[in-house]
Amino acid sequence: TLFRSDCCQHSSLEALLCLYSMPNAEAVTLPPPPRPKNAALCNPDKNDEMNKYSFEIARRNTKVPEAFVDKLHEAARSVVNGCCSSENPNTCLAKKRPHLRDQMLKFLAEAKELCGDFNKYSFTEFKKRLSNMFSKKDPKPTPSRLAELVEERANLASTCCVVNAPPVYCKEKINTGIEEM
Repeated sequence: TLFRSDCCQHSSLEALLCLYSMPNAEAVTLPPPPRPKNAALCNPDKNDEMNKYSFEIARRNTKVPEAFVDKLHEAARSVVNGCCSSENPNTCLAKKRPHLRDQMLKFLAEAKELCGDFNKYSFTEFKKRLSNMFSKKDPKPTPSRLAELVEERANLASTCCVVNAPPVYCKEKINTGIEEM
């Protein structure tokens, strides 16, 4: 097993590559992160509240790759920015935050499941599980449509649920492949 201290024995670039290639840490058991207050979200002097919250989400979900957390952050940022520029930011945020939270939790759970299954099962078993999942969601897909859905999702997982996943590429794949995960 490779430890962080082992990476420090290398030159700067080798140390960076060594650290970056290490497996994800196990998530620490922490209480849910405190949600930012509406006033803090819309205060231009304290606009780092969303970043802190996203960091706390990532800290509690270490097995979820960066690109998936980034998708959550962007979705939340979009809602917050829209509300903060509205006539009544507090009313807008009070109305939209519960739905956003539900969507974020659903997306996070599905990203954890996708990447967890991908890393837990053989690729063949993973694809069988995807096929079963899609069959349950839509009991009558055509065989070609089912195969297409499985291939798209398997491709996403094999590219973006691995250590060193390319963040920009995965962000685009997530945006096009999992709009409604």
